[in-house]
Amino acid sequence: MNIPFHIPYVSGLEDINIAKTIAQLKTGKDISFVAQCEQKLKALTKSHQVLLTGSCTQALEMALLLLRLKPGDEVICPSFTYVSVVNAILKMGAIPVFVDCRDDTMNIDETLLKRAVSSSTKAMIIMHYAGVSCDMAAIQSFARSHQITIVEDAAHCMLAYNGMEHLGTFGDMGTISFHYTKNIHSFHGGCLLINNPELYDRALVLRDNGTNKNAFTNGIVDKYTWVDVGGNFGMSELVAACLHAQLEHVEQVTNERIQLWNHYYQACQEHKINCTQHTIGHNGHIFYIKCKNLLERNQLISHLKAVGVDARFHYQPLHQTAIGTSFKYITLGNHSKKASEMVLRLPLYFGMTKQEVDYVIQHVSNFYP
Repeated sequence: MNIPFHIPYVSGLEDINIAKTIAQLKTGKDISFVAQCEQKLKALTKSHQVLLTGSCTQALEMALLLLRLKPGDEVICPSFTYVSVVNAILKMGAIPVFVDCRDDTMNIDETLLKRAVSSSTKAMIIMHYAGVSCDMAAIQSFARSHQITIVEDAAHCMLAYNGMEHLGTFGDMGTISFHYTKNIHSFHGGCLLINNPELYDRALVLRDNGTNKNAFTNGIVDKYTWVDVGGNFGMSELVAACLHAQLEHVEQVTNERIQLWNHYYQACQEHKINCTQHTIGHNGHIFYIKCKNLLERNQLISHLKAVGVDARFHYQPLHQTAIGTSFKYITLGNHSKKASEMVLRLPLYFGMTKQEVDYVIQHVSNFYP
């Protein structure tokens, strides 16, 4: 049996939507897939406003531009995350302060935040790893008491929740990824969830290269001009056409992935395999097991590869990188390093069968004496 790590979802409507977009161009009619996707995402997430971007990275960069960070300002962020987070901080001239993750969810350890804050702290970026929520009650309480803005990196979190609230809607802003490795995708894309209404008008300006183009398009001004710093952050209509095709089936995709995730979890319990915790509200984005150490994980990867199963590790701690060592790292047990050496993600994608899940777990079980 050959089981890849991931197969990107294809709804079958992508080609149709792309053809519609090209046909509209030829007739000079308005193209509307971007607007349609933004309205759909606004309805799904219950965010105040949603802006599509070329990537989740661009959404993070827009968020930090909206915060008007200055050189020397500090931004608290996890070490166990993707490099886009720290790049967005450094591009603003701000200083990242890395915080260790918890050993259960791999999310930022909220108990360490008080050791990370200083008089220069202006914001924090938190990541909901694998679509599993951080402790938002504790994080929001901390942020309020220190007047810190929360930006949620909800890259993994399409249709993932904390209670009844969609992840990415707790902070002033949140970001979601539509990279082809995610549950649904536009090959490459993202969005910015704007939960603070005061930020929306300026966000439109920043997305359009710092111009008031949106006001011009809506007849508010008679010409548009450069009014602020900005960038070319918007998603193209062709990319939005693909995303629209996927959003039509997002509930179906999510439900099937959760069923596969649950099947993995049950099989791990039966075989006594150490794995991710069962958590309410996740979206079945990642299923991982926890090896004892780096050597065991590398041996297990090789064992699974020999039987046709592609399993993969994940983030390397940012605080241990050549650049990252020059910044503060707040920790008690260095769980970020342990996570980077122990987490092994197993194949999980729409269209995978429960029989294939059983095959994977059986060979994981066979590895252990």
